[in-house]
Amino acid sequence: MAQMFHMLSYAPYRGLSPLGVTAMIHRLGYEYQWKMLLDELRAQMKMESRDPNGFAERNRWFNNEVASAMAHHYIERLKKHVDNLQERKCKGIPYKRIHGRDIFVSDLDRKVYTPLIIAANLIKYAQNATQLYNAVRKFNAHRIRLSHDTPQSKTWMDAYKGAGAYFTMQNLIRFHGCLITDDKGRRLNKNQSLDFIILKATLYKDEGWRMLAVLKKMLRDNDIDIKKKMAEWRKR
Repeated sequence: MAQMFHMLSYAPYRGLSPLGVTAMIHRLGYEYQWKMLLDELRAQMKMESRDPNGFAERNRWFNNEVASAMAHHYIERLKKHVDNLQERKCKGIPYKRIHGRDIFVSDLDRKVYTPLIIAANLIKYAQNATQLYNAVRKFNAHRIRLSHDTPQSKTWMDAYKGAGAYFTMQNLIRFHGCLITDDKGRRLNKNQSLDFIILKATLYKDEGWRMLAVLKKMLRDNDIDIKKKMAEWRKR
């Protein structure tokens, strides 16, 4: 919740408008999404049998589909990166230097892209949380690091926004006395409010960015000043 509040409110200089969540996520850099995904999948792997409800809530946002989309997005970005690298020649045979390795252009598919495509398929067809975590780890083992400012996967970014907004609202309702005013203007009680955000999460599971709008409305309806709330936490 603190991280989401920071992303919603951060402005680079006093008096300027907040950068916005999308810009703040971009600032985390390309590699952050892979570290975050592995941490999340490790947690899900431990929860799948011990806490099925908690697992389902988290797997809604980060699952095979999201990880698979990230893998294919990475392969596309890697190909663009390699295409832009200087082509050199050894005895007349073209090659490229990729992350400290000299690879003949004719070997790029076999040595670079095919192992990634095979690993991406393991992600797509993983049958449980353990298989998914191990498949992403295997994909990561084949990955070449891209630059910090490489655009992140839109699918991951939507999931990140959706999960952040959902769990922030859940926290606000459970522990901070906030309640939902629904789409018809009715003020809901605590249990109804929790049911409402579950409904929205189910509806927007493939459009996580929409959950940010639900969160912002909830903050307005409950007169929550993000900066004041963060200042209170710092004092504590």
